[in-house]
Amino acid sequence: MKPTTLAVALALCCGASTAAMADEAKGPYMGVLGSYMFPDSSRNDDDGLGARLLFGFPMNNYLSSEISLFANRAEHNYDNNDDRLLGAGFDLNMKLAKTRLAPFLLIGGGYQHDDIPNNGQDSGYANAGGGLLWNVGGNRDTSIRLEGRRLAIFNDELNPGRDHIYDTQVNLGVQVALSTTQPAPPPPPPPPVVIDSDGDGVTDKQDASPGTLPRTAVDSRGCPLPPPDSDGDGVPDDRDACPNTTRGLKVDARGCAIKAQVLVLRDVNFEFDSAALTADARNILDGVAAGLKGQPSMEVHIEGHTDSKGADAYNLRLSKARAESVRNHLIQNGVSANRLKAQGYGESKPVADNKTDDGRAMNRRVEFKVIKE
Repeated sequence: MKPTTLAVALALCCGASTAAMADEAKGPYMGVLGSYMFPDSSRNDDDGLGARLLFGFPMNNYLSSEISLFANRAEHNYDNNDDRLLGAGFDLNMKLAKTRLAPFLLIGGGYQHDDIPNNGQDSGYANAGGGLLWNVGGNRDTSIRLEGRRLAIFNDELNPGRDHIYDTQVNLGVQVALSTTQPAPPPPPPPPVVIDSDGDGVTDKQDASPGTLPRTAVDSRGCPLPPPDSDGDGVPDDRDACPNTTRGLKVDARGCAIKAQVLVLRDVNFEFDSAALTADARNILDGVAAGLKGQPSMEVHIEGHTDSKGADAYNLRLSKARAESVRNHLIQNGVSANRLKAQGYGESKPVADNKTDDGRAMNRRVEFKVIKE
C-alpha cells in the first residue's frame, strides 16, 4: 500500500464515520496486548512474539484514534540471531456495532525500526486489519481485545527487487478505560398518587369535609366556605334583599334594616366650630348613602347633638346645621330628599357626663333613627 493510498483511505474512513455517527464520545482508554507475528517469507524468520501498548481517544461512540508502541522478536531460521522490531503508529479504529461483543476495523500507519544484526533498517509502514472487542464490564469499562493486522513495510533494502514486504500480527489482550464509569443514577420515585374524590382541590388525605358538592368554594381543609356577605349584616348576598346596608344597623331575615333603631355615627366629624364635613366624614357618609339606596323604602331621621360647651342657643343652631349638612351630602349622593329628615338638639340629650373630655366626646354625635323600613 503506497503512502498516498493510505492517506486517501484514512480520509475516506474518517469522513464517512464522522458523517454517519453523532453519538457522544466516551473517555480515553489504554490497551496492553500480547503479539504473535507471522513474518514475511523473505525475512527467513520463524514466527515471532511481542507486545503492543496502545492509547485510544474516542471521537464518538464508534470512531477512535489510537497511538501504538510495539515490539516483536523473531528468530532466524538460518542462524542463531534474531530480528528485533520496534515501532510506533497511528490508527483509526471504527467500531461496527454498539454491542457487548463488537467487531471493529483498523487502518493506519507509522514508523518501524528493524534491528537486524549488522544491518539496522528504518521503515515506514501502513497497516489494516480488524478484530473483536468483548466488554466484560466493571467500573473501568474493561474489554478483551482480539485483533489481526497486515503490515506493508516500505523498504526496498529488506528484500532486493521489492519496495515493500508484508508482516502479519495477531494481538490479544486487555483494553481498559482510563476513567471510571459512574453507575447510572436510580430513576426518580414515581409521583405520589393524589386522590381528590369530590374534586374540590383538597386531597382526600387532608379533606375534613369529604363529599363536597361540585363547584362549592372550600377552605384549605376542604370545608365549604360561608357564602359571601358583602355588607356584613349576617345575610348572604344571594339572599340579601337590601344590599350595602350601613354597618351597625340591625336587619331582618331579608337583610333589610328594621324600624325603631338608632345608629350612632361618632366618626362623622366636622371642621372646627363649623358644619363643614371632614374628608373622612364624607367617605363614611358615602357608604351610608349606598345602604339607603339598597333599601329604597327606608326613611331616616338625622339628629345632631353637641356637648355642653358654649351657649345653649349656639349649640342648638350648630347641631341643626350639622344635621342638615349630613342630609345634604346624602341627597348629593342620590338619596331621595323625602326620605331624610334633619333635626338639631344641641346639648339637650347627652348620653354621657359633660364634665369629662371623654363624656363630651360621646355627646358630640350624629344619630340615624330608622322611622320606616
